[in-house]
Amino acid sequence: MTNNALSNIQKFHYLTASLKGETKGVISNLQITSENFAVAWKLVTQHYNNQRLISMMHAKNLCCLPAAKKSDASSQRQLKNHVSSHMNTLRALSLNVPIQDLMLNHLLLSALDAETQREWELLTASREDIPSTSDLITFLESRCRALELLQNTQSVKTVTASPRQPLTYGGKVSKPSYSNVVTQTQCTLCNGSHRLLKCDKFLKLQLQQRFNHAKQRRLCFNCLQSFNKDHTCSKQVCHKCQNKHHTSLHLDSQTQATNNGSPTRNNQSATTKGVTNANVNTYYTLKGKPINHTLLATATVEVRNKSGQYVPCRALLDSGSQSHFITERCVQRLRLPRTQTHTSIQGISNVNTSTGHSVSINLRSRHTDWHTTLDCAILPNITGMTPATKLNTTDWKIPTDIKLADEQLHQPGNIDLLIGADLFYEISRPGRRTRPGLPVLQETVLGWTAAGRTPPHTTPTSTTRDNVNRASRQQETS
Repeated sequence: MTNNALSNIQKFHYLTASLKGETKGVISNLQITSENFAVAWKLVTQHYNNQRLISMMHAKNLCCLPAAKKSDASSQRQLKNHVSSHMNTLRALSLNVPIQDLMLNHLLLSALDAETQREWELLTASREDIPSTSDLITFLESRCRALELLQNTQSVKTVTASPRQPLTYGGKVSKPSYSNVVTQTQCTLCNGSHRLLKCDKFLKLQLQQRFNHAKQRRLCFNCLQSFNKDHTCSKQVCHKCQNKHHTSLHLDSQTQATNNGSPTRNNQSATTKGVTNANVNTYYTLKGKPINHTLLATATVEVRNKSGQYVPCRALLDSGSQSHFITERCVQRLRLPRTQTHTSIQGISNVNTSTGHSVSINLRSRHTDWHTTLDCAILPNITGMTPATKLNTTDWKIPTDIKLADEQLHQPGNIDLLIGADLFYEISRPGRRTRPGLPVLQETVLGWTAAGRTPPHTTPTSTTRDNVNRASRQQETS
């Protein structure tokens, strides 16, 4: 703009050549003339020179600092450079508010619900200056007063029905009549007027027959009642193992393990107050024989907590899941606000479960600049320890020139997140390394993952568990 050696037409050509995509589309309809250069420059600056948006992005980065390792000069210098670069950029913008106001505004808005944030942005969008923290506090005070008035008005509108007066005949008062209706529960096996768990015929069945009946009738494995919209599961647990399934469906150790390697099932609970365990476990026991483990793809990612700090969490990458999931324990650790959302989950053998809450998380890679936001359904547990047993990776000869997404992939550990197919293929990169008999190394934005069949090894008695997570989600926000 300030180079007087160039004509306006030359400047227009330089401007057009330096723009692309949506930005270039803003001025695509203007003819390249000397007079139109000023118009084009004004359109571009009005559209993209948003000082408020730029300053808030820098404030956000100042509130989300990278973790510095103890006694590590490189990570501490990275932290120092991170803060200095954003502080210098904000000072160069010559804003009308101090930097601490920008940071406080970011923290306050992050703690508010989406509707309140939207009203604040709409209220201040027409302002040319940047609102201060006192402006935001004034807005919140006004909104609180308005919400209190609305709540008070709604409570006044409650209609109280007056009781009906009894009828009188010849000076005598007639007493109201009452009728008691007894609802009887019908047994799903013998159609008797009793609950299934009280049915003698059901209790005489073999364990596998009882399980098949519950599965075919789509009963809750915990209370043996039919699923419906108002289903409320019992708080009772198995009297033998204290897990969430009915005692009549309990598998003892003799049934679970066999010496000939035949598979058996361990039934998980179906629901507990709208929140369910969505994984189905299959157990195999071998004695003195070589066994292979199937390694599932895992990654250690960083998730932002309520305070804006990024916390490492272990994620399972599942291309067969149509939804993303997070454990209740992880949500409590991150102290994230949850949303009441009904989620129906269909697993193996058409086992239908559901959960009542979800949460939105900010997730980023430890090795690249990639980051995203996910909506995750909350479950008590996603799966068991992964891998089920410790693996010996000495002979795998993992290349030293790659960064693993999960450095502890051989150690059994808890799973905090499940990333489904919606994101699975988006994070994949072209790099892949394979060797016969070893898991496949796949490059992703999270680092290199390892998944597949592991080399066989022999143990005196070993038990492996295959955790199958296949879920489809139908969301109805309540």
